[in-house]
Amino acid sequence: MERFIKKHGKRWVWSPTFKMHLARTVLDKGLSYLEAAELFNIKRVKTVGEWVKQFRKELAGSNAIDMVTQSSPTGAVDLSLSDHITELQRSLDNAVLANTAL
Repeated sequence: MERFIKKHGKRWVWSPTFKMHLARTVLDKGLSYLEAAELFNIKRVKTVGEWVKQFRKELAGSNAIDMVTQSSPTGAVDLSLSDHITELQRSLDNAVLANTAL
């Protein structure tokens, strides 16, 4: 886990990739914030809640963009390309996490 964080003065700063992984795990597996905090060794349960809230907000924003794209005449092509890019990014993020863990 230490590879995901940097010490800045008296506080730890977690990487965006780690935050997204944690939030995605909470949502995919239906974990409570307390369970996630224990699993990922986060001291403050509130921190987990903030990350999940931020992730949900980002998902809602990307869904709004997809809806606008879908309503345009060329939306079908743009949407499938966008979905493909999103899937590739998720795969890359998972590969980076797996490499870091190894």
